[in-house]
Amino acid sequence: MRSRMGFYFSEALRSLSTNKATSFAAVIAMLVALMIVGITAAGFSWARSKGEQVQQDAGIVKVFLTETAATDDQVVNALKLDLEQNANVEKVDFVTKAEALKRAKKLFEDSPGVIENLPGNPFPASLDAKLKDPTKMDAVAKAMEGQPGVDDVGTGGEKAERAINVIQIVTVALFAIGIGILVAATVLVANTIRLSIYSRRREIEVMKLVGASNAFVRMPFMIEGFLCGVFASVLATIAVFTSIKVLGNAFSGLVESDGIGNATSNVPVAYIALGLFGLGIALGMFGSASSMRKYLKT
Repeated sequence: MRSRMGFYFSEALRSLSTNKATSFAAVIAMLVALMIVGITAAGFSWARSKGEQVQQDAGIVKVFLTETAATDDQVVNALKLDLEQNANVEKVDFVTKAEALKRAKKLFEDSPGVIENLPGNPFPASLDAKLKDPTKMDAVAKAMEGQPGVDDVGTGGEKAERAINVIQIVTVALFAIGIGILVAATVLVANTIRLSIYSRRREIEVMKLVGASNAFVRMPFMIEGFLCGVFASVLATIAVFTSIKVLGNAFSGLVESDGIGNATSNVPVAYIALGLFGLGIALGMFGSASSMRKYLKT
């Protein structure tokens, strides 16, 4: 068995060496297909990660307290307990007037004059409720409105909902595009390998005439497809993550987002690399198997 597998591998390597042009065309076809699939998968992962991040950032309800309530521990604790008992609330933090001013200074650090010209500290104390599900902002806000000690209730509002909706649409669109590209890639690779095998149809016919079984004829071509798939997937993985890094660095100065500037931090590199490796092998072997069916009919 070992000697037979050695023969199959040697035949596959010989075929790759002899038919460089067709083998090169098959590798390039798989490389392009895998690159497109890999970049789409990376974009899908990034969009999904950013969507979760936007949802977490937007999923905060701010309960602003009156001046009197902010200094009354009993009122603050009662409101905090009320929020913590809400099934949609994950965590509640009390933000004092001093902490609110500190946050505002950090927010306007590029325009310090905005804060310096303010008369005193106009920022109210608040209870910041982080939600388990950001889509429940309105329900939590309505539950707190009008309670004793509550001056106003703020949420991410329309901007937060719009950002969440856009991210969700982009994620679904990228997933659909990825499925379409995967189907197109399979057809492209299968056709390219079919042309490669067609150029060697005489070789297959001779092997069949001398009594070789279908399995014996098919195996070297399957291994050849396997090797082409491995080679193409390695190149595609390098190209995909190099492209992500280059594009991330290029756009980091244009978009105020660590997720763009350090794009690979939001992309599961190992999983995508493993997926491209498996997909490359599957494309190579499936392309060889499906393309040979015509020539192995008895």
